[in-house]
Amino acid sequence: MSFFKSANSFSGYRVKRDSRFSIDPGEILLDAKQIEGTEDKGKIEKALDRRSLAALLIICLVIIGSFIGRTAYLAIINGSDYQAVANLNKTKTSLINAPRGTIYDRNGQALAKNIGTYDISINPIKFFNQSNNLGEIAKKMSGIINIEEDEIKKLFDIEKKDINENVIIIENIEEDKALELEGALEDINGIEVDRNYLREYPLGAASAQALGYVGLMNKSDQEIYTKYFLSEKVGKAGVEVRYEDVLHGEVGKKETEIDSKGKKQRLQNLLEPKPGNNLTLTIDSDIQKIMYDSLKQAVDNLGYESKRAAGIAMNPKTGKILAMVSLPSFDPNLFSASGNGKEISKLLNNTEQPFLNRSISGLYVPGSTVKIMVGAAGLQEKLITTKTSIIDSGSINVPSIYDPNIIYTFRDWAVHGKTDLFKAIAESCNIFFYAVGGGYGNINGLGVENMGKYFASFGLGEKTGIDLYGEKEGLIPTPAWKEEAKKEDWYLGDTYHMAIGQGDLLVTPIQMAVATSAIVNGGKVVRPYIVDKITDSNDNMLSETEPTLISRVPVDQDNLTSIKKAMREMIVNGTGSALKDLPISVAAKTGSAQYSTKTEKTRTWFTGFAPYEDPQIVLTLIVEESMMGRASVMPVAKSIFQYFNDNNK
Repeated sequence: MSFFKSANSFSGYRVKRDSRFSIDPGEILLDAKQIEGTEDKGKIEKALDRRSLAALLIICLVIIGSFIGRTAYLAIINGSDYQAVANLNKTKTSLINAPRGTIYDRNGQALAKNIGTYDISINPIKFFNQSNNLGEIAKKMSGIINIEEDEIKKLFDIEKKDINENVIIIENIEEDKALELEGALEDINGIEVDRNYLREYPLGAASAQALGYVGLMNKSDQEIYTKYFLSEKVGKAGVEVRYEDVLHGEVGKKETEIDSKGKKQRLQNLLEPKPGNNLTLTIDSDIQKIMYDSLKQAVDNLGYESKRAAGIAMNPKTGKILAMVSLPSFDPNLFSASGNGKEISKLLNNTEQPFLNRSISGLYVPGSTVKIMVGAAGLQEKLITTKTSIIDSGSINVPSIYDPNIIYTFRDWAVHGKTDLFKAIAESCNIFFYAVGGGYGNINGLGVENMGKYFASFGLGEKTGIDLYGEKEGLIPTPAWKEEAKKEDWYLGDTYHMAIGQGDLLVTPIQMAVATSAIVNGGKVVRPYIVDKITDSNDNMLSETEPTLISRVPVDQDNLTSIKKAMREMIVNGTGSALKDLPISVAAKTGSAQYSTKTEKTRTWFTGFAPYEDPQIVLTLIVEESMMGRASVMPVAKSIFQYFNDNNK
């Protein structure tokens, strides 16, 4: 028997070969150790069985599959995120601010326009995630824009540092300095010099409450304008905020390729901004300026610390507002330029409330101006005629309905003698209207409920619907209201007071202008409006406001004509003779409402129209603190009517 098994006997093993040798396996069993370096060569090893091989194969497949799966996940699921990160490293996306729409007056003069300027903004998440040396940056900037380094550092100290969009920190930089800053800050990631627009208001304080102003968004603005960027400016008051959606444009974007050092190389993509739409107002800028200047002069002449007044001029046929002034005022340009923090802070803390638009939000006791409505109601209810007269001896005595021995005396401001409707309005006779409103002698009187209904029909006690925010409703008091608000009964004296515009009756200047318009336009209560039309940046018409008829007063035309005649009588033969010599025929009613028994100060009203034959303008004015009565408002009315006559032929 052979000592060696045949070669086939090693079928369960594999032979580890070395190409340097061709030795038979059998020989290795005897001589492997005799050849140096061949200890492991040609050894017979145990081969893997099928089960082990399968297990190894499965392990390899799992490892490879996991690798492929993870790669696919990163490429497909998060691929856009990683791509965006990669793009950030080679492109820089910047917003391009859109120009705000221009606001024009009815003659095409710009009331609010844009001036090109530059801002510095930072992207907090980019800027603060870099190793930027704020001290060096502040030093560079200070040398260019003349702001102390410490002040500049404070500007970078924003509340939220995780915002991934630009936040303006310095506004309104001149072009030459902006270009110098852009070069100095080019290598700094997260800080930009942006082209922007400064809002300019040529009329300044004369148009502040009507036009409003613009400013950067605050927290409440961000909740309203959720699609805006933080660097965008929004309307804050007046027309600017009411028509924000019309005036505001759409920002553009540009993508610039940058190198590894952050320097711009070339423009990759550009989306041009879309300018906002333009507004043409019903305002006449010349009348606006004259009203502001003359009203301001009137309150300055009074010599009081308080300077409160308001005025409205409107077309009685259409409701177009020709002028709207409120005092005290403010310069809206302060909010466009930087560095005016102290002045703005003073305005915000001013107890005279310069931001209040008294023309639509001021609530006042109307005084004798309501007598034109009480007279119209008395004629319509046939309580009086134009020939009805009373004897005004300066006072009337009325016994208490509960105890006839108790006598109440209601006085007039003067003795008027025999008085009919025309004289009562021309001389503002109180006793005549005590009788028409509450009854006296042979005149039954309207009574509080009926008088209130007529007031409401002229538009008192509710908003006029003017296209501005902040309008107040006013108040027409009733017995039920007095019981609830004051826990008091309603007396005849309350009705008397209401008939001459005293007591708790409250109106706004815009309501009084609408009511006066209804007297002179044939009984139509029209909605006042301030925006006439909207056009795009290419002057294409987008919309035009049509006059709106709200309602008609329940007074016949003949009776309204009688009231107009009585108002003309006030100018020709009554208390308004200061306007008698104007080249345009004016009709009006004045009024005074005392509100301080200690100082005898009154709120002085004027409401009138011109020309008498074909009314084109209604003018309503109020001066809040005056001891001069109608003398404080007559010069204002005269200036405005004179201009209107000279420029509207």
